[in-house]
Amino acid sequence: SYVQTLEPRLYYLYIPTVNQGNIPTFDTAQSSPNINELFSENRFSGYDRINAANDITVGLNSKLINDNTGNESMNWGIGYRYYFNNQTDLIYGSYSKFLQLYQPQPNLIAELSNKWFENITTGANFQYSTVYQTIDGYMAQLQYKDENARVLNARFSYQYRMPLIYYTYVPGQALQESNLEDQYALNVSGQLPIFSNRWLLEAGATYDFTQQQFLNILGGLEYNGGCWSVQALYQNFIGTNTSSPISPVRDYVWFLQFTLKGLGSLGYGGDPTGNLDMNIPGYVPITKIH
Repeated sequence: SYVQTLEPRLYYLYIPTVNQGNIPTFDTAQSSPNINELFSENRFSGYDRINAANDITVGLNSKLINDNTGNESMNWGIGYRYYFNNQTDLIYGSYSKFLQLYQPQPNLIAELSNKWFENITTGANFQYSTVYQTIDGYMAQLQYKDENARVLNARFSYQYRMPLIYYTYVPGQALQESNLEDQYALNVSGQLPIFSNRWLLEAGATYDFTQQQFLNILGGLEYNGGCWSVQALYQNFIGTNTSSPISPVRDYVWFLQFTLKGLGSLGYGGDPTGNLDMNIPGYVPITKIH
């Protein structure tokens, strides 16, 4: 009792070539590669650059849907962009000054997600450049999440020529090859309600096998007192050494927040919810756990 969809896509894009090399960049970088990005107009995030284009993208997507429950058990897709003209990257400016505009740009991307059981999902993607014949990235992840808000995530990823996370980019500043790495990284995170869902434990870490160091470590604790709640979070991460940008230093931050339901909150370091959402996929605050 399953329905399988088959969804072909065809997208042609033409944008005239305009030299933008003399225009500074303030908040613009290359968008994160994925299938949807292959079907978008601008490969950059921000408004300081508009890419030239004369290419066609073909794609195929399929979903497997359970007739009885309506749940999507599988979703896979593949997209391929063909360039009619050679890429004229120099129109965006100097490679050494604007390296954030020249990150790997895969034009063949495949993605797959599966919901094996009610509580277990997996995902994977693969990115390849047919122009330079390089594997630009791949990823495999697993998530367990149940109705009691117990969450466990694990993700292994590879990225080709990724800027070191502790390198501070200043517009117009040259980024050397020594500040790039082929990154192999493992991320593990999760949360666990305890003591009748009054308390919530949270933890996460990202380890870079190339640099042989933890990029990010966090641990948190939340308590729900009914009409009030408290959140505490500690995060330790690779910071920026402005005096020597190629040397990593560790930094840390504390969050402590008291909340009176319906009245407001007071704390130190701000609201940690944004950090938890970003670092723990599937995160649910203690106040929303029944």
